[in-house]
Amino acid sequence: MPKLNDITGQRFGRLIVVSRAADKIFPTGDKKPQWHCVCDCSNEITILATSLKTISPPHCGCRNRKHEVSKGKIFGRWTVESEHGENKHGRIMWQCTCNCGSARIVDGYSLVSGASRSCGCLRSELTSTRQSTHKETGTLLYGVWTTMISRCENSSVNGYHRYGGRGIAVCKKWRNSYEAFRDDMGDPPTLDHSLERHNGDDGYNPCNVYYAHKLIQANHTCANVFVDRCGIRLSIAQWARKTGISQSLIHARINRLGWSPEDAVSTQIGVRRKLRKPRKITMKGITKSIPEWAEIYGIPSTVIYNRLKSEWATIDAITTPVGGKRKNGA
Repeated sequence: MPKLNDITGQRFGRLIVVSRAADKIFPTGDKKPQWHCVCDCSNEITILATSLKTISPPHCGCRNRKHEVSKGKIFGRWTVESEHGENKHGRIMWQCTCNCGSARIVDGYSLVSGASRSCGCLRSELTSTRQSTHKETGTLLYGVWTTMISRCENSSVNGYHRYGGRGIAVCKKWRNSYEAFRDDMGDPPTLDHSLERHNGDDGYNPCNVYYAHKLIQANHTCANVFVDRCGIRLSIAQWARKTGISQSLIHARINRLGWSPEDAVSTQIGVRRKLRKPRKITMKGITKSIPEWAEIYGIPSTVIYNRLKSEWATIDAITTPVGGKRKNGA
């Protein structure tokens, strides 16, 4: 054990150190040094050396005695009835009665500092009040509100990377008040409507949010892929509804079978398409088909096809992540 500094005569808060006391022995066998001290109120106390530095300010317990706490005094919902000895830390304990009728032993420090204001009934009432302010917990609109916040702030929820993960946030007005959100938005028109943003790069606020039907909303997702055919530009979801070919089959034709997007959305099930060799692209001295490049860079083949149609530079069309900006060209 390192040598203990002699602090005899030094002042710590209301205490003046008089002499070294016997070490305090704990049930574990550990020993800690103690000091005899005299308080400004003339009371003597033996205290751990560590307590002289951790109690703010150090005192004998007089701060909690009768000049601050006494019979009949009221602290919050507590009414002091009588003194009830000291606890192991030297604090004066008091027999108190709560307004609700519950009786407890409370230490004087907690009464004076406000750490204890009731037997627990006050906290229960405040919690109940907060939860019942609008009495709409569990409603559809309340679920919309909590989902909006979660997708922006909870990294463990599905889709977080498309919202909070890329800087989308809820405005303070809505984040701090369900009632404000309810008053601005009201209930969704139908169960098939959900929140949508006019500007997908802006957050949730009254000027940017509206209710959109799920079929319309599906065409606005950042992961959506569009296919041009005969001068018509539609998403794969829209082509599927228009042609009767399922979305999964269209995706499989493009991404797994290497079909062109035009063939994928126009060839009816059971009809044999005219076979043609997949388009080959040479980049950095390596020649591969578009589906092969798509697999290497993790970009859907349809995205690459559409970029090339939009006159992207070949290297940008193949290597730029979905949602990213090309380096060459406008």
